[in-house]
Amino acid sequence: MNLDIFNITHNHVEPAVGKVLLSVPFINDTYFSRSVILLTLHDSEGSVGYILNKRIPMFLHELVDDIPRSKFTVCIGGPVANDTLQMLHSLGHMIPDSIQIKPGLFWGGNFDAVRSLIKKQLIHPHEIRFFMGYSGWGKLQLHDEIQANSWVVTDIGVDTILTHSEEKLWNATLVKMGSKYKAWADFPRDPSLN
Repeated sequence: MNLDIFNITHNHVEPAVGKVLLSVPFINDTYFSRSVILLTLHDSEGSVGYILNKRIPMFLHELVDDIPRSKFTVCIGGPVANDTLQMLHSLGHMIPDSIQIKPGLFWGGNFDAVRSLIKKQLIHPHEIRFFMGYSGWGKLQLHDEIQANSWVVTDIGVDTILTHSEEKLWNATLVKMGSKYKAWADFPRDPSLN
C-alpha cells in the first residue's frame, strides 16, 4: 500500500473568494468532517465560508416565520453565529445588496426582498441556498490550517454549488481531482471498523 497518499502535496491552488476547501479525510469534527466549504470572503484579515454539504433536516418555512410552505432547504454553514440565516444565490439582479462571489453566484442581500420573491413564487430552490451560521477564520488562521494539511483548495461550478447539499459532494469532488484524491474519497470514516 502506498502510504504517500496520506501525505498531502499541496495542489498549489491558493484560497480565494469563490474557491472551495475540502477537508482531509482524517478530520474528526462535527462541522468539518468531510466538508466542502465555499469561501465568500478571504483577505488579510481573515476568511468566511459556508459548508455546502451538511443539510439540516428541515425546510426554510419551518425555521423562518412568514415563508410559505416550500422545498427550500437549509444547510449548516458552520459553527459561527449559527443563530443567523445566510444565503448564496444566482439572483443578484433581483436581490438588493447582494455581493458577487464569481460570475453567476452571489452572497447575501436583502432578506425582505427574498421573502417577497418566495411568496410570489419567483425564486426556485435551484437558484438559492440558505445556511444557518458560517465558518470563519481569523488573520492567517486558514493559511496555517492549509499549511498543516487540513484543507485542499479547489474549484467547483456554480450549478454544483447551488444544487448539491448531500454529503456525497465531498467524495465526488475529490474523485474529479485525480487518483490520489480518489483514494481519500474511498477512505473509511472509521478505519478501525475495517
